[in-house]
Amino acid sequence: MKLLYKGTAYLPEYRGWHEGRMVHVHAGGTLEINDTQEVAVLLKDFPGIFVPAEPEGRSMDCPPVDKQIKAPRVKK
Repeated sequence: MKLLYKGTAYLPEYRGWHEGRMVHVHAGGTLEINDTQEVAVLLKDFPGIFVPAEPEGRSMDCPPVDKQIKAPRVKK
């Protein structure tokens, strides 16, 4: 299954170990994972950061908003 890594301002890239290989994806990139259990864990643990990729020719009009991710605090 293809997953889209949306990233955040403070997580512009993802690095992880999947299916016996190291994966490196920049924000906006896709990640191909064949293990459905790994896909389910990523979608459950990181909602809004990893989303199922749309088929070719279709784009996401309005991606879901992740309420768990907050903007970093600004020191005054």
